[in-house]
Formats: sequence, C-alpha cells, structure tokens
Amino acid sequence: MSSPKNSYHHGDLRRSLLDATLLLLREAGIEAFSLRKLGERVGVSAPAIYHHFSHKLDLLAALADEGLLSFEQSLLQALARPSSSLQQRCEDLALAYIGFALDQPELYELMMGRTLWRHPECPYTRKARDSFRRYTQTIAAALPGVDQPLRLAQITWATLHGLVRMYNDGLTFTRQDVEAIARRGVEMVLLQVKPENAG
Repeated sequence: MSSPKNSYHHGDLRRSLLDATLLLLREAGIEAFSLRKLGERVGVSAPAIYHHFSHKLDLLAALADEGLLSFEQSLLQALARPSSSLQQRCEDLALAYIGFALDQPELYELMMGRTLWRHPECPYTRKARDSFRRYTQTIAAALPGVDQPLRLAQITWATLHGLVRMYNDGLTFTRQDVEAIARRGVEMVLLQVKPENAG
C-alpha cells in the first residue's frame, strides 16, 4: 500500500487515491470521509481527483470493487483447501467470510453497508449481486439436491453477516465466540439439509 501523502508519481495517482481512501476510512469511518480530506492526504487538488473519479460514490465503488474481488478470492482459497468432510469445507468457507470481515471491518462496511447499497444504480451493487449468485451456485454444488439453494444461501449469508456486524459494532462477542457460533451454525444447517454428508 502506498504511503499517504505526496507518494504518487506520474501514472499511479489513481492507486494512491484508492489506498489513501482506505486509510481514511480506517481512521475515521465512512461518514467522516470527504474528497477534500482525501486531497489533503494525498496532496492533490480536487480537479486531479475528478480526473480519475467523477464523484465520491464513484471512488468508493471502485474501492468496494477491489474489496469484492479480494473477498471472493478468500472464499475460493478456503474451498480449495483439502478437507476431509463436507462440514469441514463449509466451516472453512464460513471462517473465511468471517476472517475477511473482521480483519477489514471498514472495507467490509463499505462493501455491505448502506453507503453504496442505497444507490441501486451504482455499478458496484450489480457486481455484488453477481457475486452472491456465484455464492448461491457454490452452495448448490456443495449440497447437490438440496431444496431451495437460494434460500439456504440467503440464510447462511444473513447469519454470517449478522455475526460480523454484531462484532464489528462492538457487541460483547469475542472473535472466538463469532467463530464458534459460525461453526455451530454450519453444523445445524447441515443437519437440516444434508445429514448424511455432515460428517
């Protein structure tokens, strides 16, 4: 990641703007973020920012795009690990989701929070919906013959999202609690939908 101020050279201002945006989100949160503060951090004028991003939402969506790619890669890496059972593969997937969200809470909030999702015309939201479709396909492939894989994907996503939001919002769960609840949730879901493969 680039160092924040005056770190760019010709050709990589866009990268510096994205890196500095993530730093500012980590320092003060999405609500406090502004293009003025970003320009001060990187050491450029507003026109220089607008050369790469047409408005603040465009910049935040570009950062969320990168986060979504990294998030999906984390899930794919979890699925690629050798596992002895379906339950272990599902646990690996759940823990990869949790790990990303807890390690990068500000980026996760940007990706999954209302800042972007209250703008349905934003290209990022379409990409995120496509990502969820792929997640649903993964669930269906892992549990062939399961009834209503879309509903199952929605339930598991809502559970994991709720867990990480509760933790990131400062509730009393420890990280170990969140991981233990996720494991138990996987076990309970598998017992309902495919008990013969849960071992």
